[in-house]
Amino acid sequence: MRGVKCAHCADGVAMPTFAPPPPPEVREVPGIKAATWRCDACGRAPEAARLAARLVDAQHMEARAQALATANGLQAQQLCGSHNAVLVAARGLHLLGTALARIHRVEGRGDIAESEAWSSASWALTYLSVAECVAAGCARRGAACAREHPPAVADMAMAYVLLEQIRTLKDPEAFVRAQSAADVRRLARYVPLLGWCWGGSDDNVLAGAALLHVPPPRRRRADLAPLRCAACKRAKRADAGASGSSGGSAGDGAAAAVGAQPAAALPLLECGGCGLVAYCSRECQKQHWRECHGAVCQTLATLSTSP
Repeated sequence: MRGVKCAHCADGVAMPTFAPPPPPEVREVPGIKAATWRCDACGRAPEAARLAARLVDAQHMEARAQALATANGLQAQQLCGSHNAVLVAARGLHLLGTALARIHRVEGRGDIAESEAWSSASWALTYLSVAECVAAGCARRGAACAREHPPAVADMAMAYVLLEQIRTLKDPEAFVRAQSAADVRRLARYVPLLGWCWGGSDDNVLAGAALLHVPPPRRRRADLAPLRCAACKRAKRADAGASGSSGGSAGDGAAAAVGAQPAAALPLLECGGCGLVAYCSRECQKQHWRECHGAVCQTLATLSTSP
């Protein structure tokens, strides 16, 4: 209870005041009926009948608000528990599918590996969906949320891994077509953010832009580091990953990546199609074109020039 609008003046509010008890006396906290009501503007006391009616209404509203707050608190706790359970399950199934896909590829079971990779990517997309609801405090029910929440910034690494998984599928376009429109829009919202985190010329970022028909992140040379050879960067990343999987420490991989940096900036050849990647030689351009860039260059060029 904050106050009651004064009936005598336009801007006044009658506020309760309590007379303090004498210091030696110890008594219970006084109730609202023990208060003296005076308008903070005109100083007059409100009419007794009007004040009593307002107090009754206020007490009903306060009790109703308290009941709703308690119910919403219990509901939020239950929903948070279900969200966390889904997050743990989705992450676990995503990791399991990724591991199984690698094992089947090593064993030469390409079709089974493709199926496991598809399933793993689907679980990663489910994880992002629930993570966005958790970050936004969304109290949803059911398996799908129709609201569009902001990207889950804390899970950008999962979005990047998901784009990489989709890019390495045999038919990435088929995977995108199989998703709902809400999931496609959700994943597309991460592309610009991933471009700022991993660089606008990153293979996975550019592949995501092409697959999801999102304008590629525009590179501002005044703000970003100079371009590096896309083929050399891709090769060094693969070498760092191989050393990490063969028992090398994360520090060794980071040291290898730093050592791969050229001592002096060399003139690079930008891609004549999209202008988003650059190479240190024609050989690197041909290699990168065969490995991944040839599949997305034309689409990126169209998206870059579109208004």
